[in-house]
Amino acid sequence: MRAPRKWPGHLSAAAVCLAALAIPAAANAAPAAPSAPAAPSALSVPAVPARACGPSNAWVAVLSPHPVYFCSARTAGTVTLGPFTDLTSTVRNRIWFHQNPNSTGWADCFRGPVEILLTGRDQRPGNIQVVTNTAACP
Repeated sequence: MRAPRKWPGHLSAAAVCLAALAIPAAANAAPAAPSAPAAPSALSVPAVPARACGPSNAWVAVLSPHPVYFCSARTAGTVTLGPFTDLTSTVRNRIWFHQNPNSTGWADCFRGPVEILLTGRDQRPGNIQVVTNTAACP
């Protein structure tokens, strides 16, 4: 049978000092009052701040001198951001390129996952929209 391990003297002294301080503090503490469960708050702050959507975590990236990243389904106005050169998607969602900012005019659909070079009118869309629909493009 092995002998119990002995800690160096300075560690034992530190432990005694901490215990000596903790016991009186606990003895003087007010008893805890019974409390009701906390109601969820609409203003509660998440423990970890959300990461900004960018190249490392985007669902869809549309590259240009002013790239556009999507981390959820949404529409981005892109009139002044082109010309776009590449489309990369890691999700199966539909990606729509529309001629005009209000989604009118021509529309081109892409469905991920995909990595393609953009050509022609798809280099300068009025908006780009990532939707929740995962069906094949019409």
